[in-house]
Amino acid sequence: MKKASLIALLVFVALNASAGLWYSGFFDSDSVDKLTQTRVLKHTLRQPAVGARLTVGLKLTEGEAVVRLVDPTGTKRYEKTFRPGKASIEETFRGENGQWQVIVDFRGATGRYSVKLVGM
Repeated sequence: MKKASLIALLVFVALNASAGLWYSGFFDSDSVDKLTQTRVLKHTLRQPAVGARLTVGLKLTEGEAVVRLVDPTGTKRYEKTFRPGKASIEETFRGENGQWQVIVDFRGATGRYSVKLVGM
């Protein structure tokens, strides 16, 4: 399923590039079962991006997930701990181009998550 999503995204980007449109971002989604692990998702934003939009969706039945957004300067721009239940956030951050990181620390977590970071 992830490969199909990645291929669809690449086709979308290629079609938009030929039409003069611009898009930069990534999407990750998965299920977790009693997972204690840190996932680091990285994406490099380039011109004409002036920042990033972070979208997170979580539906946990146990454990917790700590979500952090770190900009290219190493500054933590967002951090929140999510516990069992359903939650979603969408926030926009102005910042420099370069490598942005979304870090998700799962601690005994069971449920589903989705993370999207898009240049704006």
